[in-house]
Amino acid sequence: MRTGKSDDSRTPMRVKRGRAVLMGFGLDDAGGHIRFTHGENYNLLGGSESTHAEMTRRASRIVEELRRRGYSLDSLAHDQIDEVQTIIDSVSLE
Repeated sequence: MRTGKSDDSRTPMRVKRGRAVLMGFGLDDAGGHIRFTHGENYNLLGGSESTHAEMTRRASRIVEELRRRGYSLDSLAHDQIDEVQTIIDSVSLE
């Protein structure tokens, strides 16, 4: 039985790093439609037709802007999150 702890007689357990994605949730749909869109680096769920369309537009622009700057969500270090926030803010204003 593996407990998550390692000792000298076992190979240490490795943490498997998952794929990074943007997640978007729209909560304003009163019509009962379930909208789901996924892209290369994003998953979007819910929202009215206009909200879902706006989430899709912003998510694609964020991913494109990251790519333009030479980043991918998977490759970002923790200290680069502030730059991503700046990208998101600039995309949101356009």
